[in-house]
Amino acid sequence: MELSEPRTELMSSLKELLVSGSFSDLTILCGPNEHKVHKAVICPRSEFFNAACRFGKEAETGIITLSDDDPETVRLMIEYFYTLEYSPLCSDIVVQTPVNVPNPADSDSEFIPDDWGRRKDRRPKPHPKSTKPTGPSHFTTFAKLYAIADKYNIKGLQTLSQRKFKLTAESYWNHDDLPSAIHTVYTSTPDTNMGLRNIVVNLIADRMSLLRKPEMEALMREFNGLAFDLLKLKYINDGGLWS
Repeated sequence: MELSEPRTELMSSLKELLVSGSFSDLTILCGPNEHKVHKAVICPRSEFFNAACRFGKEAETGIITLSDDDPETVRLMIEYFYTLEYSPLCSDIVVQTPVNVPNPADSDSEFIPDDWGRRKDRRPKPHPKSTKPTGPSHFTTFAKLYAIADKYNIKGLQTLSQRKFKLTAESYWNHDDLPSAIHTVYTSTPDTNMGLRNIVVNLIADRMSLLRKPEMEALMREFNGLAFDLLKLKYINDGGLWS
């Protein structure tokens, strides 16, 4: 028997437990959703749920209400508990390669002869640019999952969400969803948590043209920490000393 077969069997049985709710001994309520889960699966993975199931009214009733959380984010968190993943998968985040986007001004460019009498374009050729992605980027989804993992101390989920956010940043940096996702990053985690903030700052530093967008300018004005981190990174990258 290959080693992958027992793992596949285990993961399949865990997923079936989540879908069926069989042998459930804990209920998680969030918004309109009711999740029948299992303490043996949830509690060892989160200090919050471990403590909730041992003390207080949650321990007596077997019901935990997450009234302050987004129902869809909680659903994906629970999906992770049982499958070590959540949708969309890393393999579904396609990295887009830059392509040349013609500049309309170049269509009627003037020509002058060079030293050898050949025609030479007076105007510079357009620089490679990235196509603007269409469809959902899931930027904000990954930011919310990272935040809830930080809130409930779920290390594996936090690492996975950080990886997905980084992959998305490489592929969808020009997406209209980016400003909203950055707002989520800077409002849902403490200032000391730089996991996603470092990705955001490096993304902007590598593509300063993003700051031409009014939404990005508004973010820089709203979050002093974002502006400071970007300034600090650019100063260091330009050879300055920071001590």
